[in-house]
Amino acid sequence: IAMAIVFASIAFEGEQKNIIEFATSPVTPTSLIKFGVFLPVMLAACLTLFPRFMRVAVILVIVVHLPDIFRFFGLANHTILAFWCVVPAVLFQDWSQSKSYANYLRITFGMVMIVACLQKVIAGTYINGAYLQFLVSEGKTTAQWWGFVCPGGIEKSCAGIVAASNVILVWQFIVGVFLIIGWKNIIVLIIEIGFLLGAGVFADEFNFQVLNIALLTIVFRTGVSPLFGVVLFAIIIGDIWGVGVIGTTVLGLVGAS
Repeated sequence: IAMAIVFASIAFEGEQKNIIEFATSPVTPTSLIKFGVFLPVMLAACLTLFPRFMRVAVILVIVVHLPDIFRFFGLANHTILAFWCVVPAVLFQDWSQSKSYANYLRITFGMVMIVACLQKVIAGTYINGAYLQFLVSEGKTTAQWWGFVCPGGIEKSCAGIVAASNVILVWQFIVGVFLIIGWKNIIVLIIEIGFLLGAGVFADEFNFQVLNIALLTIVFRTGVSPLFGVVLFAIIIGDIWGVGVIGTTVLGLVGAS
């Protein structure tokens, strides 16, 4: 189920406009061509739920994305991380039970988190809170919901924003080190999932967070329960419109009623 969620995340990433158009317009050859990648990857997401087709599902995802090899460095970080994590699964007859594959993902995530932390430190905008302050002042609607924490405007990072920024840095580094050394406490996974969901709400971008959550459950070898799988897939669907739009719509309906 975790890998099915990963494939769904890959399928939906960057396809929001096409999905809305496909769902609200008559089906035409042109609209089907636009789904030349989306539909096979969603088929792979379904196939990976059946043990005999798990490897076939990975191969299908690889094949439909072969053209991306020629523009690899132009892809979004989300897509590169997904490919880096998914492609090696084809080397294992049953990757869902493979400790080697789980260790590969563990080391990958550990390195990504540590490097991401170092990048933020070098940039300096997390240490002084400037980046988060910019988001709560000028970012998406969901980020601006937190403007009350530091209402001084884009130029004035207050103690709360600076503290939150540095907590993110420290936590990211700690989790990275834990993963590198192989210390996989379930409490760390639970906190990290909460952290990723919170980041999704703050940035109004859930697809990448769901990808990370699903892959981390493979790293920790907990998997995803059917109920949690439904929740994660619903979040991917909701991300087509975004938390801000959905929240504003719901509040508008409540107000109208």
